[in-house]
Order: sequence, then C-alpha cells, then structure tokens
Amino acid sequence: MKPKKMLSTILLLSFGAACLLADIPGTWSSGSNYNSGELVIYSGTTYQAQQAIIGSTAAPDASSAWSSLDTIAGEKESPNEKPTDTPDSSNIPSALPDSSSDLADGEERINDNLGDWYYISWFGKFYDATGGWVYNGTHGWLYVSSSSAGNFWFWDDELGWFWTGLNKYPYVYSSTHAQWLYLNSENGQRKFFLYSDSSWLNLSSPDASDLLRAWSPGSNYQPVELVIHNGKTYQALQSISNSQTSPDSDSSGWTSLDQIASSKSNPAGQPSIIPNTSSLPSSPESNGNSTIVTRFLGI
Repeated sequence: MKPKKMLSTILLLSFGAACLLADIPGTWSSGSNYNSGELVIYSGTTYQAQQAIIGSTAAPDASSAWSSLDTIAGEKESPNEKPTDTPDSSNIPSALPDSSSDLADGEERINDNLGDWYYISWFGKFYDATGGWVYNGTHGWLYVSSSSAGNFWFWDDELGWFWTGLNKYPYVYSSTHAQWLYLNSENGQRKFFLYSDSSWLNLSSPDASDLLRAWSPGSNYQPVELVIHNGKTYQALQSISNSQTSPDSDSSGWTSLDQIASSKSNPAGQPSIIPNTSSLPSSPESNGNSTIVTRFLGI
C-alpha cells in the first residue's frame, strides 16, 4: 500500500473510531452530578439515571437512583405479532418535511449552540418553535404565515391578525381595525397608534423576556426568564432560587418553548387580502405621553 493511501486509511479509521467512542457512555465517577436519563458504565454494565443525582458516592449497582439497561429491557413486554407485509419501497419520498416557520424559511440560525434562534434585521431575534409559532421578546407568541415576498400575516392573541414585513415594520396592518397601526414598544409595554382617531391602543405586556443566557446550577431566575440548556430553550414558570436541578429534569420550574408551542392551537380565519402599501402613514409625533421607541431583542 502506498504511504499516502495508508495515511488516508489510518486517518479515516481513527475518525470512525472517535465518532463511535463519542456515543459510548462515560465511566461512572463517585461524587459527580448526573441528569435524569443520563447513561454511565460501571463494572462492565450500562446504567441509566432514574432521577437527577447530585454528588452521590453510592455506586449504580447499589443505588435505587440507577437502573441497568438490562433490567429496564427485562421489564418491557414483548410487542404483538409483527406484520407480515413488506412495504413498497419504490416510492419513498425524497423530500424531508420542513418544520421551520415561514418566517425562518431560508434564514440561518444565529448559532447552532442556541438551537432554533434566528435574527431578521427588520423584526429582530425570534425563536422558531413548532407548527408555525414563533417567540419574540417584544410580542411574545405569534403565529406566522407567509403572504407575499418578504411579508407575513401574524396572529397575536390580543391584536388578532396583522400584516407587516420588510420595509413596513413597525407599521402593521390590523385586520381587526381595518387600518395601519404604528407599534411603539417600551419597557415591555406594547402600544399601537390608531391613525383613525389619533389614539394609542395599549395592550397588556406579553409573558416574554429579552434575556437569554445559559442555565447555571445554583443561579436565581425570574418567571418567564429564558435559558439555554443542551441546545434547547426553557422558560421559567416561577421564581427559581439556587436550584441544582437542570431545566430538563424540573418540569415544575421550567418548560421548553417547544412544549409551549405544541400546546397551542393554530388560529383560523387568516385574511386573504394584501393591504395597500402605496400610502403608508407617517410616523406619529411624540406628544408628551410617550417617546416613540421601537425595541428589538439584542443579540
């Protein structure tokens, strides 16, 4: 074998071995912390944590907090008789389902370590959840559906359907009010200027947060605060003080944005019209009641 080909073969085998070893559980270590569901190897047997384990010195074979995979498998019931039909494999679909929302379609994620967080210059940062729902620090939860190039219909639980997009936002066309509105968001309070009677429409503050940080054991968190843990985004359901339990093991204190989105029902009655954008109103003047400031989530 030629030296160059031999070197390539060695590198390929080394890479394959590294990928394989990366999927093998680590060896159990006394006094270490483990998340619920985590796997370890001890005395040649693989064990799974049945709960969050903090600093325990009890070995997996002597602790009820662990269960071996062989024990778990032995408790499972065998399935019913398997089908005898052989599926037709000549027409396997070639396209994979696209789970991203219309707003995230074609956009790059901010960072793979942050999961499904995106940034669009005219809208700001948002989390792309399941089923067309997105989460934004200004509006909270919105359902989004594409309307025309760069424009979208959004469903807001308070405002209803509104239309906006590139070169329009913070102007939004409200289907409910049948007119253009102007968004002013300041200190978590959303207000929309109604041009028909020169008044402000005040909406309640959404359960949303601008702050996004990595979860850290022992830290304090406020309700609705967001954290990243193992590539997923979680929202605090209550005040959390000095907890050592990670968000994926604490369903009473945290819930993931994907879980929240999956519990939502898609709105009906999306308008089919495209608003007239040839005569957008001018920005409302500051009249002493508030300063016109449009706030986006920072990165």
